[in-house]
Amino acid sequence: MSHDQPWGPNSLEETTQFVAEVVADAAEHKRLRYCLAVEYDGQLIGAGELWITDWYNECAEIGYVLHPAYWGQGFATEMANVLLAFGFE
Repeated sequence: MSHDQPWGPNSLEETTQFVAEVVADAAEHKRLRYCLAVEYDGQLIGAGELWITDWYNECAEIGYVLHPAYWGQGFATEMANVLLAFGFE
């Protein structure tokens, strides 16, 4: 199994910029982006996002990234379930 993923690992500067963008997005009145951090045993192992692509038609996309050491253990499935539940609620 290949452990390639299109995003990360990131530098401290890139991570700082990402967190600043997420915090700024959270302050928006009509949010288009909802992000969550994924921790396991006190370690940050990934992140997930829900992007609202069309408020009128109630469309959104989900995405997530997970450290390869945690692949195949159900974390991505759990992230997807949380993001979908949040989106539909």
